[in-house]
Amino acid sequence: MGNYKYYSIARGRYRYTRSGNPKFETDSGLVARGYDVPDMLANVGKAHPSFFHMYDGITWTEIDKEQADILCGKDCDKIFDKEYGLTT
Repeated sequence: MGNYKYYSIARGRYRYTRSGNPKFETDSGLVARGYDVPDMLANVGKAHPSFFHMYDGITWTEIDKEQADILCGKDCDKIFDKEYGLTT
């Protein structure tokens, strides 16, 4: 454990404005962690495979641990450790 990076990620779809211009709109995000971006995406894919279905793309922003805890509403490491089977 340790040396994790935290990310806020959102999935999105291309929508078109009335003038016909494409616009990438995201929906509600998810907090994820990993040692790097590929690890984070793999973790999301394992924990929530449907997160990637039926969308045109995703965006992510690296956030610090404090921001991740605020978005999770409590210590996000406890949530992730339980979800990934690192604790019981």
